[in-house]
Amino acid sequence: GNTDLGTRRGRVTDAQPLTPLDVELGPFRLREQLYLASQEQAEHCHERSSVTLVLSGVLHERSAGRRVRAGALSLVVKPAGTLHENSIEAEGAHTLQLSLPPSLEHGLDEWRWLHGSAAARPLMQVLVEHRAGALKRRTIERSTQELFGLLAAACDREPLDAPAWLQRVAQSIDGNYHSPLGVPALAAREGVHPVSLARA
Repeated sequence: GNTDLGTRRGRVTDAQPLTPLDVELGPFRLREQLYLASQEQAEHCHERSSVTLVLSGVLHERSAGRRVRAGALSLVVKPAGTLHENSIEAEGAHTLQLSLPPSLEHGLDEWRWLHGSAAARPLMQVLVEHRAGALKRRTIERSTQELFGLLAAACDREPLDAPAWLQRVAQSIDGNYHSPLGVPALAAREGVHPVSLARA
């Protein structure tokens, strides 16, 4: 089944997140979440390890006494069972979460946020291909392999410090939910080469 919350302490205020995309391809689950303005989630954990990318808006996440503020192109690695709580700022937030099979959990041993990292690229590519109606299991497998390689070599930036043009690309993806945009079109909008966008 699609069990998401393994443990919940307290309750979530406001409505639960909406899910415009929620698909399973083999052992992978890909889900978009649209969070309401000022929404809060009480402490909870997930049964599956995951990697989540913030597409727009700003959220706060607290775990093990640490609090992180994350905006567009921030990414979190979250091992199964990690207790955490969330709060959303006034503009709401939009995220993309990739839940992983147990066979891939061995390299995910700590809760970790990255800001403006190249590790956001594979998840953005998965979303672009889904919007274009071309997403297949092998795409997720390839993107996950690339993601793990980038996570291993990731050099974190300061929070919310992704290049402005790359943040605009993320906003374009977020704002064109019903109109698929490919890498060439996104690159043309920002005046960059498609290869530069693919490697950003």
